[in-house]
Amino acid sequence: MTRASAELELVVAELDCADEAVQIQGALGRLPAVTEVRTAVGAHKVFVTYDPAGIGPAQIRAAIERLGMAVRTDRRPPSARRPALPTLLGGLFVTAVALVALVGIVGERLGFLEAVSERLPRWLALAAVLVG
Repeated sequence: MTRASAELELVVAELDCADEAVQIQGALGRLPAVTEVRTAVGAHKVFVTYDPAGIGPAQIRAAIERLGMAVRTDRRPPSARRPALPTLLGGLFVTAVALVALVGIVGERLGFLEAVSERLPRWLALAAVLVG
């Protein structure tokens, strides 16, 4: 006699790396009536095959939530998060450094830096280097 099995598809917004996938698979794999757990990190989804006579969807969700992750049953992908301020500032800094390097390379190649440095007093050039 074969048991009937059910499949549950859950959306877990925090599922964005292999470590979290392993945590979820371990937690659900220890549940008595769960027969298979698959994760799709890129889609933020968990697929669980289980025996409905031994466990219900609410208990499966609760096991994931005990890991500190929010669970949704809808099929919408998680909303895109806005980047944090340090991430934005880091990107801005890298962009500024790249622009300064680009201006320096182009200016050197075209001879602008040599022409400007001949017209600037030495103390002003030294001050600009120290400030930079």
